[in-house]
Amino acid sequence: MKLKLVVLFVCSFMFAQDAIFRTKLSGMAVHDASAWYFTGFTVRTEGDSVILSATPSSGPDIDILKTTLKETAVQAFDFAGDTLVGFTTSGPDPAGWVYLTAVLKGGATEGILRTKLKDTGVQGYTASAGYWINGFTATTEGEYVYLTPIASLIGIEEHEHSEYEVNKLVFALDVSPNPAINSPQISYSIAKQCKVNLNVYDVTGRLVKTLLNNQNQPANVYRLIWQMNDMQGRKLSSGVYFVTFDAGDFHTAKKILLLK
Repeated sequence: MKLKLVVLFVCSFMFAQDAIFRTKLSGMAVHDASAWYFTGFTVRTEGDSVILSATPSSGPDIDILKTTLKETAVQAFDFAGDTLVGFTTSGPDPAGWVYLTAVLKGGATEGILRTKLKDTGVQGYTASAGYWINGFTATTEGEYVYLTPIASLIGIEEHEHSEYEVNKLVFALDVSPNPAINSPQISYSIAKQCKVNLNVYDVTGRLVKTLLNNQNQPANVYRLIWQMNDMQGRKLSSGVYFVTFDAGDFHTAKKILLLK
């Protein structure tokens, strides 16, 4: 019994806190990723590599894990409008595979990674109540590299600072009138040419309207009218929403109250 306790302690110590995957094999790599929220995982091949990517709410997929090793496999998972809140593990099965399974808020699960290599490992993780997973970090400790999820509070918080000056030009976002009864004006400025994303989310963090999608724009002041509608053109119900503005490395959000 004493020997078993010591072995368990050593295994726990070797695995970084909150990490869900670790490896020290040269045929594998992990990468950082972040988004407002993710809508699924995708898989693709590039030469000898198989790559697991996270799909953000807007923009291209973000690679989080790459492998060239035949005894490690990854699988795609579409969240179907749900949100990612954790991971569980299982195994080894009779064939020696251990599994990493993604868990959604609504209870759906799907295995996204399996391995039977002794120098790789998986570990479970559950976001705190009211939080979801919207990022991953890649870290190195000794011989090992780790992939660790990042959890954020469900919903989007208004940013205290909504302006940033570059060479006397300003990155800024404004929404008026607020509260809005009909068709608010969204004004924004960018200090240098960059790609711009402008989205509207509800209080749960669900994307309800994309106003600009990765549009390349020169430095200037811009204004547009939002008809208080969703992706399908339907009028939104009264309530609090968040307008998010991403321009290059600048990110901010403004809260708006819609009244009908």
